[in-house]
Amino acid sequence: MLLLLSHAGSLWLDRGAAHPKGAAILPGLTVEAASSLRGPLVVTSIRSNSPATGRGVAVGDAVVAIDGEPIFSLDQARRSLQKDKAGTVALRILHGRELREVRLAL
Repeated sequence: MLLLLSHAGSLWLDRGAAHPKGAAILPGLTVEAASSLRGPLVVTSIRSNSPATGRGVAVGDAVVAIDGEPIFSLDQARRSLQKDKAGTVALRILHGRELREVRLAL
């Protein structure tokens, strides 16, 4: 219920949550752009038992940066991940009103 009341949740529903068009570019997550304007990526699904689930990432969370670089589109996220050679990725996640960093293995 809280997801429906949040800004990210309403954007997610407005974009057709029943028909996900997101991309599985992050480990264990599917994300899509929050709107046609420059905005964060919204988590639309999480694979069961993925590391993201264990680190508290939830559907409706906004991914606002990857490895410290602000992210505004799926293409930008793909480019950022292609540059990553460390084997892990640091995601800055907006969960409700809490901004936190989550590290995931690629």
